[in-house]
Amino acid sequence: MTENQINLREIHNIGPETKEWLVGADSAPALLSHGIYLVGWSETAPGFQFVRPTTPRAQVMATVAGSGAVWTDGKWTVLPQGVVYVTPEGTDSRYRHDHDPWTVVWVTWAPGRSNLSGDTRVFPGDPFVLCECIRALASEAAQGADPDALGAWCRLVAIHARRLAASDEPVRNPRLNAVWKTVEANPDRHWDLASLAEAAEVSPETLRRLCNSDCGTSPMHQVARIRMRVAAQLLSSGRYTVATVAARVGYDNPYAFSTAFRRITGNAPSHSIPVR
Repeated sequence: MTENQINLREIHNIGPETKEWLVGADSAPALLSHGIYLVGWSETAPGFQFVRPTTPRAQVMATVAGSGAVWTDGKWTVLPQGVVYVTPEGTDSRYRHDHDPWTVVWVTWAPGRSNLSGDTRVFPGDPFVLCECIRALASEAAQGADPDALGAWCRLVAIHARRLAASDEPVRNPRLNAVWKTVEANPDRHWDLASLAEAAEVSPETLRRLCNSDCGTSPMHQVARIRMRVAAQLLSSGRYTVATVAARVGYDNPYAFSTAFRRITGNAPSHSIPVR
């Protein structure tokens, strides 16, 4: 049987030596509130192969270590470490263990819940935060299954999965993108409209107009979003107190930080600290 004939039918083969860790809505019901059907990571071995000629569920997958092979643009393409494979609903999704050991992290959305469209695509992306969030979610589901902790980890998985899936979106304004990267690298700096405009090399009014066009919000609110994103990553590690994280993202007052965090993320900072 030729490869083209094989690929006309659906194949779901894990292989006898592949190891997988899965979390679904049965053990973490909050996943469904974010439209997610199943998450996990796989340490693949020979025999691992999936073929879905018209996948009913969108998926984002990324290589954490090693490399595998994915089907895109009518051919098999190597998916090395730090590269993402996105398959929107209705696309031809195929991936397999190739030659090297391959560790991959992935998130599958329920039908109609991903907001992903277009064709399959491959692009660079950092999967490590998502991988750590899924590992923590799996650990909580297996051990404590505390509803608050599960809900917090589900939300972080959803945030980082959507971010990873969208990381190939073109930057409409490279100058603004450089400013936001500077803010992300220095979230504790006393940022104001004047300092942001100076970093962008535009006037404050121009910055305000560009930010509203590209980000749909004001420059200072975008700074707050970035700070809370950094804060959520720090809190999810479990190594920092709320007060420490507040200081590291530019807040002298932990109460003001907690208020801002809840307003932007919808959760209290304490819900983002894993239970040990």
